[in-house]
Amino acid sequence: MTSSAMLMARADAVGLIDWSVNVDSTINRAHQHGTNLPRDTGGPTELHESAAGAA
Repeated sequence: MTSSAMLMARADAVGLIDWSVNVDSTINRAHQHGTNLPRDTGGPTELHESAAGAA
């Protein structure tokens, strides 16, 4: 047993260690336009085709 393990065992034996655990379940989400990843939007060609089909 290492010296640090022995110290922790002694401290635990006399109640000096607080073994409480804190869990954080926070989820962060970014809007699709908030990322810096490239994406194919179809560009102006898609917009012109949609406008021509609607007319």
